Amino acid sequence: MAITLPLGRGREGSCFTMVKLTITHWAEADRPREKLERLGAGALSDAELLAILIGSGTPKESAVDLMKRILNDCNNNLNTLGKLSIRDLEQYKGIGSAKAITILAACELGKRRQKATVEEAPILNSAENIYQFMHTTIQDLDIEEGWILMMKQNFPSHRGQSVYRSVDLLWLLSISD
Repeated sequence: MAITLPLGRGREGSCFTMVKLTITHWAEADRPREKLERLGAGALSDAELLAILIGSGTPKESAVDLMKRILNDCNNNLNTLGKLSIRDLEQYKGIGSAKAITILAACELGKRRQKATVEEAPILNSAENIYQFMHTTIQDLDIEEGWILMMKQNFPSHRGQSVYRSVDLLWLLSISD
């Protein structure tokens, strides 16, 4: 999203000076990094995600606009982007070898992730299975912690959350005394 603002008054025959706002001048809610932090990666467009990786655009084009243009030339298809060479990407003003390599490395990671097998969540239907699942998490703790395991209907672990530590419990007891 490039924002160009006219400066001056609009009269017939008058000239305007156009100022292009860089990402640092955008509202924080619209900046890719801040947006990812607040809403998660799924809320960002492909161009915004790639803009985070390349870090900057050119004086006339933000990183987001640059990536939109490159993706547009690839028919907005990440597979097509991944087939470009370093030299192909370097043809775009603002993309040098380091940025081209970063883009292609991200595309390769996407391919590898797609090929990777999904880790199966362990079935926690017995005390022994729960012990095996939690042992590495809690074995080196110096203080006692209480945990809640949140599971789906047929017992595969969804996630675990520490709900108290003995230090917290002692603090609560001292307040209530």
